[in-house]
Amino acid sequence: MCCSFILITSLSKSQSLQFLETDFSSIFKTSKTVGLNKALLGANFSFAIGKNQLNNNVTYTNYTIDYGFDHFENEEALETFNEIKYNLTYTGKVNKSLGYTFGITPTLSSNVKSNLSFKDIYVASYFFVTKQFNKNAFSLGLEYNPLFSRKNPIPVVAYNYSGEKFTYKIGFPETEITYNLNERNLLSAFFKPNGFYSNLSKKITYNTSLIGKANYVSFLSGIQFQRSINEYWSVGLQSGFQTFSKYQLLQKNNKVYEFNTSENFFAGIHIKFNINNTKN
Repeated sequence: MCCSFILITSLSKSQSLQFLETDFSSIFKTSKTVGLNKALLGANFSFAIGKNQLNNNVTYTNYTIDYGFDHFENEEALETFNEIKYNLTYTGKVNKSLGYTFGITPTLSSNVKSNLSFKDIYVASYFFVTKQFNKNAFSLGLEYNPLFSRKNPIPVVAYNYSGEKFTYKIGFPETEITYNLNERNLLSAFFKPNGFYSNLSKKITYNTSLIGKANYVSFLSGIQFQRSINEYWSVGLQSGFQTFSKYQLLQKNNKVYEFNTSENFFAGIHIKFNINNTKN
């Protein structure tokens, strides 16, 4: 889950979902740039409240930085970052064609080199409205997330289409186009954010600056092939390139040091187990 919000492409009556998922991916290093390895474990449960829906999603993510030849004086304190995220989303209806979504995402994110504190916690939030036009929908809103900006919210915009064989979501910060090859197989192209914003539980010094935060953010452009093995299991394989990337060390949200990143190749696998025995 690379972004904290969930865009609802249909305002029709939703179905309760309950699943477990795991995700492994690697952005490969080069001789001059760092790499990023990611391992995620998540659980999701949603249920209806009258005509509205409440969605709960919990994930644990481990990020490991592969520095290669881009060495840093305190590199051992910056090798691993751990993140626990709880995303609570409420989706409601104004009428048959107009709806809204509000979400809040408290997150604990730290390199865990000392005792945890409230400085290891931040809260992201988002709100957007969705207008339905037959098979199309338009969503517009705002999101605050330190991954993108520590000062200002960013716009959330998407134009959605949902058909029997072909669906797409075109917008910012995420775009995805999916084609249903057959009953079991899906092929997707995507452009989505990736990365973390983490506290350093034990601050480190660079020159005369005391570094307290690390921020890795990029966008992944790639394709995914997903296969439903049976009514319970599905597996997705991803590959593509990292674009628009930066990895910075911060003092009070001001850049102190920036590592070299580039348009590196990435690959990953996503596995989902659907507990409710519904179609993946």
